[in-house]
Amino acid sequence: FSASRMYSEQQLEIDPQDWRAWANLGTVSLLTDDRDSGLRQLELARRYKGGDLDPDDRAVTPYLREALARSESAESLEQSRQQ
Repeated sequence: FSASRMYSEQQLEIDPQDWRAWANLGTVSLLTDDRDSGLRQLELARRYKGGDLDPDDRAVTPYLREALARSESAESLEQSRQQ
């Protein structure tokens, strides 16, 4: 994941409003258990794209669906621990 994070961050240095880079950075953050950052980054991606992200768009965000599923699982686990 470190290479993907590095490339996304480099792209954001070139174009801070590149929704694809934000989406991939958010995906990496979710997959590496940094849920809060990942959700913030995905929100930036959505905002810069001007619409919702497509988890089935494997060409742009190949692991977004898995990252979101992992995030939802983590949230469910956290909620059950709090009860």
